[in-house]
Amino acid sequence: MLHAVSGRFKRWFQPILCAVLVITMAGCASLRWQKPKIALESARVAGGNLQDTRVQLTLRITNPNAREIIVDSVRFDVLVAGEKVGSGQRVEPVTIAAQAETRVELDTRFRTLELLQFMRQAMQADGTLAYTVVGEAEVRDFGRQSFNQPGSLAVPRLLQSK
Repeated sequence: MLHAVSGRFKRWFQPILCAVLVITMAGCASLRWQKPKIALESARVAGGNLQDTRVQLTLRITNPNAREIIVDSVRFDVLVAGEKVGSGQRVEPVTIAAQAETRVELDTRFRTLELLQFMRQAMQADGTLAYTVVGEAEVRDFGRQSFNQPGSLAVPRLLQSK
């Protein structure tokens, strides 16, 4: 009699155990952390004068994870011809939904005269200025995520040397 009960128990228990294991493994796979992708989407001159040039950078942050993430802050430097000409930070948190992307606006100021010194070295044949934005995004619960993004900015003809 005990053997018969034991056989029925095994017959029902094994499929239930398998189902629980499959569900648990699927849940663990969805919790695996993937680093967000941070890309420089655009840069545009937002104004300025002889002392400062204001530039607005737009980062596109993509969250490949199955849960939302919160970017608490972004710190960055702007390099032209390998030299730091600007920097900035954003400390307002940004929430990015699961498997979604968002754009983050960053403002920076360049010292105009310093920027002009590097323009001749960094100016490309098509009239654009090559630069690199390097920095870190602080992602809540996951730590710092670094980024390094090259780009180019159209330079007004008036500022181009001949």
